[in-house]
Amino acid sequence: MDVDVVPVKRQRVLVVDDVEGVRDTLAITLEREGNAATVAASAEEALELVGATRYDLIILDISLPGAMSGLDLLTILRERYSLLDMPIIMISGSNNASLVVEALKRGANDYLTKPFDLHAIRVRIKNQLTLKRLKDFNDHLLRTTSHDLKKPVMLMLDVVHQLKELCPPGKVMTEDE
Repeated sequence: MDVDVVPVKRQRVLVVDDVEGVRDTLAITLEREGNAATVAASAEEALELVGATRYDLIILDISLPGAMSGLDLLTILRERYSLLDMPIIMISGSNNASLVVEALKRGANDYLTKPFDLHAIRVRIKNQLTLKRLKDFNDHLLRTTSHDLKKPVMLMLDVVHQLKELCPPGKVMTEDE
């Protein structure tokens, strides 16, 4: 029995952090896990990259140089993309509870504090990417199913319309009809 399988593509992850060492560590980790990693040092640079490429996950630092913070960028991204369309993991050197709550209120999917345990962040990244892959598969399945069902449903509707014209409700049928 042949089963069609949606091919697994390399998932694209954007790492936004002002510390080069953090960006490089995460990018190397992501690449080793089979993902395509892109890095940005500021919210402005990240916003430009997001405008040009569709990412499956963003890892976003709260404290960034420039006029826009990670929380500001998170707010902008949530106006454009849902939690499922573009998961965002916030990272920060602060474990201040109110900051964590604020990030989650603005739409972060997860929150990690620095210095982070590399194993923990790998698992959290994998979880978010798995959820994204499942969402994408569901969308693909819905598109395919609706496309495949469209013609038979239209055909059935056409038959129903013809029957209504030939045999309107209340019409008595004779043997000749």
